Amino acid sequence: NIRLLCSKPFFSGYSRSLLICFFESRFYCSIWYSIHPYMVRTSAQYVPLGSGSPYRFLLSISAVLLGGSFQFGYALSCVANTIPIVAREFALTPLIVSLFVSGNQIGGLFGAVIGGPAADRYGRKRVMMLNSIPMVIGTFLIVLAQSQYHLIFGRVISGFAVGVGSALTPMYLQEISTVGARGAVGTCHGVTLTTGILLGYVFSIPALIGTAETSGNRWRVFMGLPFIPALYQTLALMWCPESPHWLYHRGEVEAATAELRRLRGRTDVEGEIDAMSGEKVEGKVTFADVIADPVSRLALFIGIGLHGSQQLSGINVVLSYAPQIFSQASVDNPAMPTVITGCVNVLAALSTVILVDRLGRRPLLIGGLVLMTLAYLGVGVAQTCHVIGSCGGSWTGYFSIFMVCLFIIGFGSTLGNIPWFMVGELASIQNRGTINSICVACNWIFNLLIVFTYDTINNAIRPYTFFLYMAIVFLFLLFNWAFVPETKRKSWDTMKKELEGQVTRLPPTLPSKSLRGPKPSC
Repeated sequence: NIRLLCSKPFFSGYSRSLLICFFESRFYCSIWYSIHPYMVRTSAQYVPLGSGSPYRFLLSISAVLLGGSFQFGYALSCVANTIPIVAREFALTPLIVSLFVSGNQIGGLFGAVIGGPAADRYGRKRVMMLNSIPMVIGTFLIVLAQSQYHLIFGRVISGFAVGVGSALTPMYLQEISTVGARGAVGTCHGVTLTTGILLGYVFSIPALIGTAETSGNRWRVFMGLPFIPALYQTLALMWCPESPHWLYHRGEVEAATAELRRLRGRTDVEGEIDAMSGEKVEGKVTFADVIADPVSRLALFIGIGLHGSQQLSGINVVLSYAPQIFSQASVDNPAMPTVITGCVNVLAALSTVILVDRLGRRPLLIGGLVLMTLAYLGVGVAQTCHVIGSCGGSWTGYFSIFMVCLFIIGFGSTLGNIPWFMVGELASIQNRGTINSICVACNWIFNLLIVFTYDTINNAIRPYTFFLYMAIVFLFLLFNWAFVPETKRKSWDTMKKELEGQVTRLPPTLPSKSLRGPKPSC
């Protein structure tokens, strides 16, 4: 009925889109209008959507975000408040607790490695639909667990699905978007991921699932919630198109054109089809091929550096150990500041949707890393004053809360989102799956490394722990300044030419003397 109403001639293109978006997906309506200005350009590079309905485009976004990004974030945070409950019910040892928590990362590592090559061979849509199977199996193993082994295997199997989704979601979003909206759509991955983290914290508060003594089976219901997004993704993807880029470079030009028309809601898509012809694909690409090609090797190097910047910055330490961090800085009740940081994380990720295609990727990355460096400096000062200094007091608690929020703002608005889609902008369609899988696998390895080493490092050098993390973030600031190029609204042909020029220079983002021109005279 809404669509029939919107078909009346007195509704303009904007009002028609607004009504449809509002009634069919209130949340993604805001996303649509944030990217709409970039979808209505008339040049060949920024292909317009015209008056076509955004329904299928939004349905595709919502399917992969809920089935991939949301599951990723929820899996990271859902165990935080359930650890005491399952440890008591199953009499878990510290080692088994560690395996239960890290099972998501272990499975995610294998899923990330397999996801990209599988998507290159069988298609993005098909692999994402099949990926719901391990998610459902892992979820039910946890929900119906009768022993500690069910818990561990359930986390590993569902973590495998999370890893596959982490590799495919940014890739699919990048390939169904126009060049002008690529950044805004790509940041939706980070926004939904942080929303999953926040909801994982909120849904697992003791008031909802109880404590170790009073929970009963409520924790099982909470751990079974990922079944709903997995089911939604499977059903929604039945009406969603396959990636037109993937089809085109398999030689299925007619199928790619048909799917692109379904995606855009109109028939004049020749501009985008012509743009795809600039991406040459010849045969299957292996890791050796990526290393042998200078441009691909540079793209891989930058991609690994971006994902290293994201995880080795210690974001999961801040999110997972926020109560402990606040306690070490004289915060009396760390529960509320933890919730506040989760909310700030979501708001910071939302800001990227607006900023990434206005300011660009590179300025955001550098600015975010500067904020993160200053924030870690502040946290380190607060903890040092509280533990060993004579300057401690109530101010250290408030100061540490402010600095952690500043860190979350710097991270959430930049590194929390940009690496996931920027790797796809640096790689051609030919090797995008291979490069993306390697980078996401490195992301999971860095994730494991930073989480496993925090307790040891903190016990060894506390209260100077965050001075070490500050030094790491500063090194990545130098890396991003020296090596990461700008990709905002650039086609692959443009990026390829820039990367070819960068491989001959060190650091790559600095122009060579021949490109600077003669020195101006006084």
